Amino acid sequence: MPEITHRSKLSEKQLTLLRLLAKFRYATITLLAQYIGVRKEPFNRTMKILVEHGYVTRSYNNSYKIERRPAIYFLSKEG
Repeated sequence: MPEITHRSKLSEKQLTLLRLLAKFRYATITLLAQYIGVRKEPFNRTMKILVEHGYVTRSYNNSYKIERRPAIYFLSKEG
């Protein structure tokens, strides 16, 4: 993973996701989208950016795919 040397200002959507993860401690993209009442597709990119910038940690391993389990996201120490 490339090292991030510059961080831009967080968008309102990114801040909302960080607040929800702080509230619930961990969640899937599907659960976050359902809670807010929107489709989950736009969250994939937003969550990927938060993971790349070190605000969020993603827990996933290959067995999840076989079991059809989604990745779990939670705040990192920086988040």
